[in-house]
Amino acid sequence: DLHSFPTRRSSDLEPAATANVFSVDELRSAMAIAQPGDIIELGPGTYVIDDPLRTVSAGTADEPIVVRVGGAGGVRIESNVAEAFKVNQPYWRFQHLPIFGTCLDDSTCEHAFHITGEADGTVISQCRLVDFNAQIKANGEPIGPSSTYVYPDDVVILRNELFDTRPRQTANPVTKLDVVGGRRWQVIHNTIHDFEKAGGDGVSYAAFLKGNSRDGEMIGNVVRCAQAFTGGTRIGLSLGPVLDRKSVV
Repeated sequence: DLHSFPTRRSSDLEPAATANVFSVDELRSAMAIAQPGDIIELGPGTYVIDDPLRTVSAGTADEPIVVRVGGAGGVRIESNVAEAFKVNQPYWRFQHLPIFGTCLDDSTCEHAFHITGEADGTVISQCRLVDFNAQIKANGEPIGPSSTYVYPDDVVILRNELFDTRPRQTANPVTKLDVVGGRRWQVIHNTIHDFEKAGGDGVSYAAFLKGNSRDGEMIGNVVRCAQAFTGGTRIGLSLGPVLDRKSVV
């Protein structure tokens, strides 16, 4: 339930600041200065991403930084780069965003969201993510002591729709939700459909939790491998090696 994830400051603090943006440049600037509890609302329009949008500051568990479509709707986000949003700071929340990969070369449009490093507590909810090799990708960064890898934990992927409009003409991995490492991920009530890798080995996946990812939950998701088109080898859900019986629920 979305109500489980607070979006505003505690009642004894000042109200959260809300930034209304109407262009990708305004969105980039708002993300660059956002502080815990702030809300960034996208107004109607087409937002074309030619350079990845990046998180800069951290939110907190009680005061996440929120990026969402405003009440008027009418938003379309188009990405021409490898990753539309690079999330490496904790407690950011993305809601109601329609993001489309529009690269001429399918090997270029890799991710709508790349969640990595210290991006604990990220929430992606009620977004529509279309035409990427891996709409949501998660992995680690060598930013720990002695360059050990740090992975994002406690991430929630809730009530999103992930799909492609045609086969991906690439030999790169094609997995709509590609999670390597990270603990206590919750993948809940998402719809994933129509994914095909037309190049390479021709094998694609709806979603997986692998690479020593632990204590994850996949609950109530719907996978329709071939709703609009058929072809290739399509695997629904894949779970990597588990180290104990509680690793996957």
